[in-house]
Amino acid sequence: MRVPKRRKILLLVLAVVLVISAGCRQERTEPQGNQRINQVDRTAFKVGLLHEIESLDPLKIKHFGEMQVARALYETLVAVEPETGRLVPLLAEQWEVSDDGRSYLLRLRQGIKFHSGRELTAEDVKFSWQRVLAQRRPEDLATAFLSIAGAAEYASGRIPQVTGLEVVDPYTLRINLASPRRDFLKVLAHPAAAVVDMKVVELVGDHYGEPGDYQAPVVALAGTGPFAMVEWIGGMQVTVQAFDQYHGEMPRINRLEFIQYPDLEMLCADFEGEYLDLALVPSGYEQYLSSSTPALALPDSDLFYLGFNLEKEPFHLEELREAISRSLDRGALA
Repeated sequence: MRVPKRRKILLLVLAVVLVISAGCRQERTEPQGNQRINQVDRTAFKVGLLHEIESLDPLKIKHFGEMQVARALYETLVAVEPETGRLVPLLAEQWEVSDDGRSYLLRLRQGIKFHSGRELTAEDVKFSWQRVLAQRRPEDLATAFLSIAGAAEYASGRIPQVTGLEVVDPYTLRINLASPRRDFLKVLAHPAAAVVDMKVVELVGDHYGEPGDYQAPVVALAGTGPFAMVEWIGGMQVTVQAFDQYHGEMPRINRLEFIQYPDLEMLCADFEGEYLDLALVPSGYEQYLSSSTPALALPDSDLFYLGFNLEKEPFHLEELREAISRSLDRGALA
């Protein structure tokens, strides 16, 4: 029986979810109909995204579209399983937590390669996290790491190294916290905790994660994810290719092309015109979709938070921020 084209598109949606999450090594139950997924053309898969991709540096990723591309390129030590919310190993193969909850010993998988060809080590992990803190903007992504001993002092420039990050050996990292934090392992699944190749970042400098154009190609990006960068034309398209030295299950599609759209109307028009294989629409936009547009809701793990812009008065006042925080009904928000 021939499968209608729209049905193929929905099956491909499932395939992409498996591709992006390929690094998680937990056991899976394959969806029914996966034989059809395995029969699709895997050479290139076009994905439509809302808004321009401005940065693919884990430090600077801000919106939904950037996050989807970054998931293909980078990985964290642990991941959150979307369906259950439980933590699963990713770059780390195991960990130990001290009885007082203040010390974590994480052991990395050996033999993991960056897209540059270098092997991942604990030094890369420490470098990546200190790089976040070195931005000295603790109101941004660095807040996820401020519970590490010495992190606040390092972020303010008072000490040269984060005292709570200790490289025990090339594949072991010890983390000491300033005070116990039960959810600390989930902090390690934060996008800001993605590990980058320190040698590549040191070589590229401040231009790491910036787009290229037709005259000047994108500078090297080196994560450990299932896909490696091929081409990035600013404001238009990001192309990534399956990484042949990937440490986990190999992607089921060879090439992903992320095409950027300035508005939902243009995105849906190209999807319904069958130029795109998949249109990724963030939750909250469903009301704008046409009733004839085939849509599939998928589970995902996400974090939403309320923050203050400390560069704008009066939010630079700690007393005001604390008063607002105390006035919030957290139960109602959750």
